[in-house]
Amino acid sequence: MAIPTHLPSAYYRILGVRPGCSLNDIKQAYREKAKEFHPDINPDPDAPDRFIEVNEAYEYFVREFNSPRQKIVRDGISTAEMDDILRQWMERERAKARARAARYARQRYEEFRRSPLYRTSSLLSIGANYLILGFGIMMISGSAYGIYNIYITWNTITAAGVFAAVMTSLLGMVIMVFSLSDIRRRRKELRRMKDEG
Repeated sequence: MAIPTHLPSAYYRILGVRPGCSLNDIKQAYREKAKEFHPDINPDPDAPDRFIEVNEAYEYFVREFNSPRQKIVRDGISTAEMDDILRQWMERERAKARARAARYARQRYEEFRRSPLYRTSSLLSIGANYLILGFGIMMISGSAYGIYNIYITWNTITAAGVFAAVMTSLLGMVIMVFSLSDIRRRRKELRRMKDEG
């Protein structure tokens, strides 16, 4: 798929974001699209080209913040000269982004999984899951303590209070199950990666 000459609007469309969105929105959209179109995950024959386009669009937006437009001193430079400088810069940056994206597309998913970046993100995910696990435990213990405290204070328990405590406890258990299963899966994967070398 050829990218039109009006690059920013095409790049917004490729990443599925609206003009004027924040760099964090662009990064989030990039992660989702890159995962969706990575050639090792998506069997579609167009996936490598789409993956390259997604990377190119992302690099364009990241580099736009460092645009020479911000660095060019207008004194002594005509608008036409400045536009020519910017056009040349955009062409160079686009060529660099396409080359990097093509290299990323060739990188096998398993190679990526063995990279330090993937290992670091897995460790951070495990840490986040431990925090979520602690939150689930606090939900269960907090609801039990709340019912106990109400009974001790007012010597009565209402159906609404029991219902709220049960629902909160169930939600806490669901959170705990999901976080424990993800912790177990990621730790097993890290052990396997360590054994492989």
